[in-house]
Amino acid sequence: MTDQQQYELALVALKSGYVLVFDIKDGMEAEQDDEFFYSDAAFVACRDILFEAYCDTENDEDPEGRTYRQLESPEDLSENFREDANNYWCFLVPNINPETTDMPALLEFCRQYCFFPPETIIENGKVIDTRERIDAPFLNL
Repeated sequence: MTDQQQYELALVALKSGYVLVFDIKDGMEAEQDDEFFYSDAAFVACRDILFEAYCDTENDEDPEGRTYRQLESPEDLSENFREDANNYWCFLVPNINPETTDMPALLEFCRQYCFFPPETIIENGKVIDTRERIDAPFLNL
């Protein structure tokens, strides 16, 4: 599949499907096939969505629970996101549809390919941060 085809597939996934974002260490260990595969083009397609999610993430070290957007300059936000994004591996799952596949079924599907759950799932263009919400259930499915 060409980069352009992957990009077009990623755009469709952003609008009406899933893009799965793994930490690079976990993504590198994932098995891949035509149903579940790493795609640079997927990152390009969802970079803006991931950046906005990064900006709206609460800074764990801030006692007031403010977001990075509230604490950092636009330049620092961009630079820090670029550093974080170096650890993102985006995967496409072209045959999984949110209308017919709920979150537990998606996670069960992911388990076939990777021991660890995705850190972030983009479902129909909306970011779901999974780091706190699915680690235990994912491992116990």
